[in-house]
Amino acid sequence: MNSPYQTLRSAAEEDFGIRQRGVAWHEDYGLDLQESSSWVPPVDHGDFRRRALQSIHDDGADAHSILDGLCQSVNNLSSLPEAYFHVLTRLLDRGVHESVARDLIHDVHEVASPADMVDANRLWSLLAKQVKSSIHVAGAIPVQPGVQRVVAFVGPTGVGKTTTIAKLAGNMRLRERHRVGLITVDTYRIAAVDQLKAYAEIIDLPMETVSTPQEMRNAVAMLSDQDVVLIDTAGRSPQNEVQIQELKVMLSEANTHETHLVLSSVASSSNLSNTCRRFQHVGITSAILTKLDESETLCDLIPFFREERIPVSYLTDGQSVPDDIQIAQRSTLADGLLGESR
Repeated sequence: MNSPYQTLRSAAEEDFGIRQRGVAWHEDYGLDLQESSSWVPPVDHGDFRRRALQSIHDDGADAHSILDGLCQSVNNLSSLPEAYFHVLTRLLDRGVHESVARDLIHDVHEVASPADMVDANRLWSLLAKQVKSSIHVAGAIPVQPGVQRVVAFVGPTGVGKTTTIAKLAGNMRLRERHRVGLITVDTYRIAAVDQLKAYAEIIDLPMETVSTPQEMRNAVAMLSDQDVVLIDTAGRSPQNEVQIQELKVMLSEANTHETHLVLSSVASSSNLSNTCRRFQHVGITSAILTKLDESETLCDLIPFFREERIPVSYLTDGQSVPDDIQIAQRSTLADGLLGESR
């Protein structure tokens, strides 16, 4: 079976007598080559578009959009270098939105050598390297025996903060043999408090429940003999400035060393960026991406990593405690963003 690129190109060559030329940049859809020496008359591209659409293994919107752009500039279709067209098709097939794919190819074009421009594999490797460079990781929470480290976890409701804390606490206590204390300010969700309390009892962890800044200060002092103190907080709406301010005041009494923003990987890039901006007021140091097992692809998060500079500390991909959590690696995230196996 022909690839989308092969079908598009063969249809173009058959319908328009197109030949490949040299490289330049086209303002409408990204890539263009030097103008052909032979004149190609305007033609009806409807049949080409219909047959090309049938070959694209995409859910529709992106394929239609990109073909509209290509067909509007059909006399320049001959200018697309084969290597770039192959990379573009590969991105679309893997679920990358057309506009994002164009941006990625534009960035690659800016740094590609003449040898890169005619080799799809080299272009893809260059693109993957650029995507990887846009990712920042924070590493694991550093724990030093005998020195208390206070770490808070914040974020919207339903992103998996409590389960993530249980996983981290379990690993730190059972596998790394650290002394771990828990504090919860999640007084709005009794079930979540009970869930964490039950887990704390199972693995014998001290836990304090607080509802005021003064109680937070006292709780941290009571757990001063613990190597690490993990603070679970109630989910806050990023749009509720009052709640965000209350959270900031509460955590200021804990003198936290780190504050991790817990984000769901099934959310959109724009949603994640908005959440980051709203929660930045509480002193975010890194992010945790949860629910990777619930997302078919991480391609939609490419804009988030390109726009935000927040480092990622951990990834979670299931409900099993203390398993289904890993330290974030740039290579793992880059593979996920480009639709490679995760």
